[in-house]
Amino acid sequence: MMRYTIVIMVMEHLYPLIYDPDNLWQAWRAARRGGKRKWPSVAGFEVDLEQNLYALHEELADQT
Repeated sequence: MMRYTIVIMVMEHLYPLIYDPDNLWQAWRAARRGGKRKWPSVAGFEVDLEQNLYALHEELADQT
């Protein structure tokens, strides 16, 4: 039982780092450098990049 409590505590602490705007921006830049920019879905995401990153941030923050 204590193991699960520790895992939950760690996840609650780390999850906000996932949707931190700076981390989302860095993840986008890494994906772009990794050759993913040629994919149609990635190119479409880049068309309205700031709005899409903000929407992603909101969805992750709300856990929806």
